[in-house]
Amino acid sequence: MSDEGYTIVGSFTSLHGYKGHINIVLNINITKDFKFTEPVFVEFNQTWVPFFVETFKFKNNKHFVIKIKDIDTDIEVLKFKGKKIYFSNTFYNKNFKNTGEFIYLFGFKVCDKVFGLIGNIADVVEYPGQYIFKITGLQNEEILLPVNNDFIESIEKKKKTINIKAPEGLLDIYIKK
Repeated sequence: MSDEGYTIVGSFTSLHGYKGHINIVLNINITKDFKFTEPVFVEFNQTWVPFFVETFKFKNNKHFVIKIKDIDTDIEVLKFKGKKIYFSNTFYNKNFKNTGEFIYLFGFKVCDKVFGLIGNIADVVEYPGQYIFKITGLQNEEILLPVNNDFIESIEKKKKTINIKAPEGLLDIYIKK
């Protein structure tokens, strides 16, 4: 299934209380006054299904409790647990694209000038003063790569590829030639 029209922004984590509330973690920073003015999308059976957020409670800028419209029981909510949350690219680009976040790069292939294809971006983690790409390597190994313009040579959005030239020795830690 292609996710070309959607950007992953987080995931459903666990039930919260009862009556259809669920905890979510977002990979983007939003404020208390953010409004879910468009549906969130969830993939069920290889189909993008839109859901409107009825209410949400702000815990901090990444953790929320939400109630999805017309989902009223714990049994219904359990179907969402562990699922990824997506925004349409149109909504994401209008609201988040210029925030300094790298979330739109999820799933992109990473190609190094020396090693070639090394894997896909599985996550982007923010550390104080630094973002880190978590890459799932070709042998399912985890590769941590600082997000640094000095060695990102190009980002090809249509091909969903990031071309890099990693500092000498960095990828040797993870990949055996």
